[in-house]
Amino acid sequence: MKKIFLAILVSLFFISGAYAAGGTGIGETYTTYKELTTAPSTPTATYNRLYFTAKGLNFINALGQVVPIANSSITPGSGTGVTVINNGYNSRTIYKVTVTYAALSAAVLTADKVIATIPAKTRLITVIADTTVPYTGGATSAAALIVGKAAGGAQYIATHDVRTAAIVKGLADADMGTELTRAAAINGGAIVDWVSAVSVYVRITTVSANTNALTAGSTTYYLVCESF
Repeated sequence: MKKIFLAILVSLFFISGAYAAGGTGIGETYTTYKELTTAPSTPTATYNRLYFTAKGLNFINALGQVVPIANSSITPGSGTGVTVINNGYNSRTIYKVTVTYAALSAAVLTADKVIATIPAKTRLITVIADTTVPYTGGATSAAALIVGKAAGGAQYIATHDVRTAAIVKGLADADMGTELTRAAAINGGAIVDWVSAVSVYVRITTVSANTNALTAGSTTYYLVCESF
C-alpha cells in the first residue's frame, strides 16, 4: 500500500511538471531529477507543493509550513555487519468497513463473516465496533456480536448485545476481547501472527430465529494496525 501511494504521488509530479526533467521545480528550475536538501527558501506564490529530502516526502502547505508525509528522524547505523533494511516509515493504518445484516444472513442461529485479513508481522492495536443500526427482524428475540481471529473467536471484541439499541464497543477495557484487554495486550496491542496472515471474523448469534430472519442491522468496524 505504501508503494502504491508513493507511486501515485510521483506520477502526479510528472503529470503536473512539478518534478520532471527540464521542468520547473519547487522553487527552482533544473534539468535533471534531483533531491532538495531543504524546503525551498523562495517558494512560488502557490505553496501546496510536495518535495523530497533524504529523510522522505514532505508537503508545504498554504501557509508555507513544512509537513512531513513519510519520513524518518532516525539516523541509520553503519559499519561492518550492519545492513539497514529501512530508514523508517509511517506504519500505522486504520481500516474501516461496514457490515450489514445481509452479510450475516444464513439459515442458522450463528453466522460468521471475514471482514479483513491482516498480514504477518502486524500488531493489531485496537478494534472498535460501532453498531449504528440494531439487528432486528422476524421472530428473533436477541442478537449478539463478537470479533475474533477465528470463526466464533472473541479475541478482539467481547460478546455484546446488538439488538436492544445502537451501541459502540471498543472504547473501554471491558469491551475488548481476550487478546486486547489491557492485561493481555503486548506493547499496546496483539501480534496477530509473526509468520502468517490472519483473518478477522465477525460472528452474530440470534435467538428464536435464524440470522436470515433479520431485516435490519449495521456495524462499522475500525481496525488500527501497525505493520513491521
